[in-house]
Amino acid sequence: MHYSRLAQINRSNVKQLATAWTFDTGEQGGLQTSPLIVGDVLYGITPTQKIFALDAATGKLLWKFDSGINGTQPNRGLAYWSSGKDKRILAGVMNFVYALDAATGKLMPAFGQNGRIDLRRDLGRDPEKQSIALTSPGVVYKDLIIVGGRNPETLPAPPGDVRAYDVRSGKLRWAFHTIPHDGEFGRDTWPAGAWKTSGAANNWAGMAVDQQRGIVFVPTGSAAFDFYGADRVGDDLFAPWRRLPSRASCICSSAAPASRSFPSSITNIQRVRFLAKLRLPNSLFQPSLRPTRANFSPKIC
Repeated sequence: MHYSRLAQINRSNVKQLATAWTFDTGEQGGLQTSPLIVGDVLYGITPTQKIFALDAATGKLLWKFDSGINGTQPNRGLAYWSSGKDKRILAGVMNFVYALDAATGKLMPAFGQNGRIDLRRDLGRDPEKQSIALTSPGVVYKDLIIVGGRNPETLPAPPGDVRAYDVRSGKLRWAFHTIPHDGEFGRDTWPAGAWKTSGAANNWAGMAVDQQRGIVFVPTGSAAFDFYGADRVGDDLFAPWRRLPSRASCICSSAAPASRSFPSSITNIQRVRFLAKLRLPNSLFQPSLRPTRANFSPKIC
């Protein structure tokens, strides 16, 4: 979310705005996505998770990518990365992340296996038995794409690891365990062996990255079961308190390499945080804003 000082459209003329063009995806179903605009190209995703590029000025279709998978989960957007002439769209389609050439929509074959990575892998469990979907776009930090995922709210469920992959190769660069493993910070706040049997405590709503400080802000949801926590004795660090299933945590972590910074637990926080700049009389204050369910009033930390 960015503030613009552009003044061409203002309160006096906004009522004169008229539709310039529309684009029909040709599909039924709702759109939860926020399209990207890079230069003069708009990138979007359809209800069944086909990725497309349009001329932002005319709405003309430039290319469309069909993975062959019929997406059945909501999808809130795409990620973009570039370095020199290498420009990529990183798109989640169910449990896969695809790397596409931003100019042509063609797969980048050196990324993962033939242009995609499978988020069911790299979790320390049998990939074929895991259920995860990337319903919110990952965030880009330098040459990393950092992702969470939508996990089941009942057991069995995969752990809600936050993972960073190399945008060029698709190789896993680091993982943050929201259900701490043996020997990791916070393990003593969970039952013994919880990381082997429990699940979720996942980031489904998206993240925000402070590019200057190299910090990623990660809101997390409940561990499974969502509304039953009697088998999770303890504070369950990095996940909501087991006695209050409507709570969610927010983790602040170094974006590269992975490390814990300062976890917090905030009532009813389920959405991504927004980074802002507030100019005070004698200083510039840079808070992260977190919208809540209570009258949409933001919390600042």
